[in-house]
Amino acid sequence: MILIPLRKDLTILSALGSSLQEAARNLSTTDKPEKSGLPLSRCLVIASTAEQDTSWVNIQLGNEVGLTKRIYVVDNASSEFTVPLNKGHEAMVYLTYIIDEYDNLSEITLFLHAHQFSWHNNDLLDRDAAEMIRRLIPGYVIRNGYVNLRCQHDPGCPAHIFPHEPSPDPAYPEIAVMGPAWTEIFPGELVPTSLAQPCCAQMAVSREAILALTRQRYVDLRDWLLQTPLGDELSGRVFEYTWQYLWGQRYEYCPSQSVCYCDGYGICFGGEEQHATYETLKHIAENMDTTLKMRALDEVTDSEGITSRDTLLKSKESIEVRLESWKSSAIMRGTDPRNGVFGAGRPRTAIEAP
Repeated sequence: MILIPLRKDLTILSALGSSLQEAARNLSTTDKPEKSGLPLSRCLVIASTAEQDTSWVNIQLGNEVGLTKRIYVVDNASSEFTVPLNKGHEAMVYLTYIIDEYDNLSEITLFLHAHQFSWHNNDLLDRDAAEMIRRLIPGYVIRNGYVNLRCQHDPGCPAHIFPHEPSPDPAYPEIAVMGPAWTEIFPGELVPTSLAQPCCAQMAVSREAILALTRQRYVDLRDWLLQTPLGDELSGRVFEYTWQYLWGQRYEYCPSQSVCYCDGYGICFGGEEQHATYETLKHIAENMDTTLKMRALDEVTDSEGITSRDTLLKSKESIEVRLESWKSSAIMRGTDPRNGVFGAGRPRTAIEAP
């Protein structure tokens, strides 16, 4: 017998119904103002291994205006783009690209893994890296200098890396080495009390932010990777929680998920509360789906009685229809960049002025 809070979820759903309808009515459908000039130049840097299929990059993004691609193969010395040593996971690729192209950087560099679809890509973009790249708003990167491409906080936020922690969590072995590594990477600087950002080392960085450090600094960082006794995965984990400080000058980078989606990708639900409502409904639908997959019989049991499988299936499908409708409205609302301004609580730029 499977006990799940179906009645509780349905009660929450009923309470949220009016909130959904009101938010949908308030969504703006203003057309996106026409931008002048050519799009900003972008370079997509992919860290891959020989066995990974990266054909999606050209298939999905071959017609993207202003986008160049660099696919590094870390375990193939004869590849057009490779690294001096397969160590440090994606960090070795990112640093090698910057060192090689320091004087020829695009206005925006996107650093990503080789998978098109992955659990750590954004849920609202179907966990599709190609869609993330297509929808990423260049102005969001230019304004911030450094942005983590993942909007969901977990894992990585809130802070869970505590370099001074005397008894580190065995699930996060990087905690035990972060303090000593930090003193080597940033000599003379204090070791932070905590570090955080959404996983998993996929980011977009402006040329200005990259050039704020000298080329020699990047050479030194790569030399640390080459020389550290830490292994491939652990040395890469150190950098995973270092990028936000290197380019963003902050120990903890956990921006609002609502702002990330709206200002960064043009998916605007109308504010924190509306976005949270959407996430709650999505969780309810996922809970129902899990129950249906686990229970093959005609009935599922909750803590208060019997709910027919057909009833549960219809409820789940109804929620999914509403979620898709609300998401479509949020995407339409995001076509007006002024909605990103309101969602982020920042001043308008010239192109966003009414």
